Amino acid sequence: MKILIVDRDRLASQLLQNRLESEGHQVTVEPVRKAAFELFEQQPFDIVAFDPAPLPSARQVTLPLRWEQRVDYPYLIQLGHEIDPVEVVRCGLNDAIAKPFDWKEVVDKMANAKRLTDYMNRLTRTSEVKSVSEFVFGKRTFCKLVLSALDRACRYGEQGFLLIIRLENLDFISQRHGEAKAMQMLGEVENYLGKLHRLSDFLGHTETSEYTLLLLRPAVDTEPQDALERFSIALREFQARYQGRDTPHFTIELWELPSARVINQNHLTD
Repeated sequence: MKILIVDRDRLASQLLQNRLESEGHQVTVEPVRKAAFELFEQQPFDIVAFDPAPLPSARQVTLPLRWEQRVDYPYLIQLGHEIDPVEVVRCGLNDAIAKPFDWKEVVDKMANAKRLTDYMNRLTRTSEVKSVSEFVFGKRTFCKLVLSALDRACRYGEQGFLLIIRLENLDFISQRHGEAKAMQMLGEVENYLGKLHRLSDFLGHTETSEYTLLLLRPAVDTEPQDALERFSIALREFQARYQGRDTPHFTIELWELPSARVINQNHLTD
């Protein structure tokens, strides 16, 4: 990934740059904030990691960066010695990394950033995926809903979650029984999922064999995990329809927004 580090702490910047480059990332360090903004305007970066000091709030840095975002969605990480997780989100950031660096934390946070970056790139840069159910959005429309949820998370600290549902063995079913049979099963999956989700949530067909449920403003803390379990149980019941035939295999992941940290996942195989 292309990473821009904006930090006047040259030792911390050098340490972080060395570690990230050893992991295969392309890293640019710019200690001067104005020059960093100009760089950001000229070329796309997947991640911008910055220490807002001596500013009292990171918002003065994130607002110009978010204003420049058009098609691409940059993942913003605050660096610093004192990190307030609630304030981090309210200031428009995706996540934070504390100083002095814990390298396991750095690796984990970069994995989260790559997860969301790859997902958003798939939504914005790959071909459209249309839905066959009136309850399911196509990819392009769903992308706008996700961007809106990320924006509201960053502006107002609103919680959001993504429930990613993948039909893992669609290609195998297509090879064994033909594409028409595989597409028939996929249509059955889509109609089934479309009738499961709440009206206040949004379901999108985000890849040929992938669906995403956007969960907004949960009323209680357990609601996202409850959704994961509810869909897991329902998809187990869907699998039971295929006893004696090729059973569809599902993976379900629950991501927290705006960090894209994976909270939990289930693998539903035979």
